[in-house]
Amino acid sequence: MIWNLQYLRGLAAMMVVVFHVTDSSGRLGEALVLPNFAIGQAGVDVFFVISGFIMWVTTATRPQSPSDFFFNRLERIGPLYWILTLALTAAAILAPSILRSTQFDYGHFAGSMLFFPVMHPTLGNYNPVLFVGWTLNYEMSFYVLFALALFLPERMRLPALIGAMVLAVVAGYLFGATGVAGFYTQPIILEFALGIVAGVVYLSATTISRGIALTVLASGTAFLFLLGKGEHSLLFAGIPAAMVVFGAAMAEKQRAPLLRSQPLLLLGNASYSIYLSHILVIPICQIAWKIIGLPVTGGWVAIYVVGMTSACAIAGIITYYGLEKPLLALMKSGLIRPVKPAATAG
Repeated sequence: MIWNLQYLRGLAAMMVVVFHVTDSSGRLGEALVLPNFAIGQAGVDVFFVISGFIMWVTTATRPQSPSDFFFNRLERIGPLYWILTLALTAAAILAPSILRSTQFDYGHFAGSMLFFPVMHPTLGNYNPVLFVGWTLNYEMSFYVLFALALFLPERMRLPALIGAMVLAVVAGYLFGATGVAGFYTQPIILEFALGIVAGVVYLSATTISRGIALTVLASGTAFLFLLGKGEHSLLFAGIPAAMVVFGAAMAEKQRAPLLRSQPLLLLGNASYSIYLSHILVIPICQIAWKIIGLPVTGGWVAIYVVGMTSACAIAGIITYYGLEKPLLALMKSGLIRPVKPAATAG
């Protein structure tokens, strides 16, 4: 584990949480005027770069067959996402008045469960039932591409992966791709490629001083917050996110991590649960806020933002220990694939 990257995972998840907490007053009405934190969307860009980095580094240091790689990833991200999707779908069917934008649709539900983009029945875009799961549609397509690349000789994997993603984006631009083709040819997919390149450099003999690494990290952070517009721009979000990830990883290469923080490590470990569950926690907390009758003006706005963000983090951590970790243990027990017997000396 690279501690700095695990911290980044947690911070990226919390960026997305704060963005969604401040994005809409939701059930509390227009009287609640929230601060703008659109840059929080860049947490997704950081996630994508980290994903490309980790996939390259782990497969280079621990070779896997294409099928093992793919099922390892499916077992990692699928169960929790499926359970939360089923829970939200059940709510849409049994208590539709509770939800504002979620309506049950068979095709949309099937696409959501299969990690395939289907037009949302009310939002009019390619969000699945658990609408933050649009990022997982990209992740899963990246895993498929990466698994296919593992069939190739090692020397060909890097150019094949980078070339395929670049070609997809160029083709999408030249042919004006729309619909599902347009979804999969967005420049955001090149953030996985940036992460792969960062992983290649990390595994090479290249070393830089911690001071330079931290400068790259700080510069990327500054660019992200100063130039980012809350859009997943390759130039203003993807490249700065890659600088952040690369700087954090290189600062720890052959050295101790910048710091050992158990709270940050906990956020990193629970980042996936926080990311998936917070979109369910926010409306529940808004309903509770309204029932209690707390104010939504003045200094209460800050209390609202901090309280909602904290509730999402706590609920995510509870989800991590109560659901995600047990599900991972269940997957490793051989529920989907038989556990391979350990090799014995002949």
